[in-house]
Amino acid sequence: MEKEKMWLEFNQFPKKVPLMVVMKAMGMEIDQEVVQLIGRDPRYSFLLMPSIEEYINCRVFTQAQALEYLDSKAKGPRFSNMAAEKDGRAFNILKNEFLANVPMHGDNFRPKCIYLAVMMRRIMDAILNKDAMDDKVCGACGLLGYYNHKLKAGTCSSCKNGKQISNVKVPYACKLLIQELQSMNIVPRLKLEDTKV
Repeated sequence: MEKEKMWLEFNQFPKKVPLMVVMKAMGMEIDQEVVQLIGRDPRYSFLLMPSIEEYINCRVFTQAQALEYLDSKAKGPRFSNMAAEKDGRAFNILKNEFLANVPMHGDNFRPKCIYLAVMMRRIMDAILNKDAMDDKVCGACGLLGYYNHKLKAGTCSSCKNGKQISNVKVPYACKLLIQELQSMNIVPRLKLEDTKV
């Protein structure tokens, strides 16, 4: 989330693209469908409104417009094969590369829409959930650290030292989201900033 809007960062799109445009490109043309997939809690709808306004600002209202918008943002060769020429780059990226771990049957994006809605809900739960847990984060690499009982200090499993480990309070839902992403070989990195109290 950035400026209260949900974005997708994906290596096939050099710049962030609005997440609701991606949902529209995968066939979720009616906002109510997305809201129902995420959950009927009004707090979710409230958090989703800036993202809905963003795709309206992009002048994207249909699946065809969303695919055209994503085609203009996609990087790489214009067409690499006949299927890409027929369907468009964005369609093939969404079908074959985006959330590749989610099985699809033909051109039915519904399983990917459901999975993406669950991830959006987890992000929203992390924002809304105030049950914070103490945790350690490495300031150098942004990965979660752990407490080393032998050294009696926080340690980063990636950097193998504890020089830049900071204690932070992380919402429980956020920690679950990070662990789930790590189990899928997606490595989320946290960026630490000084806060003035």
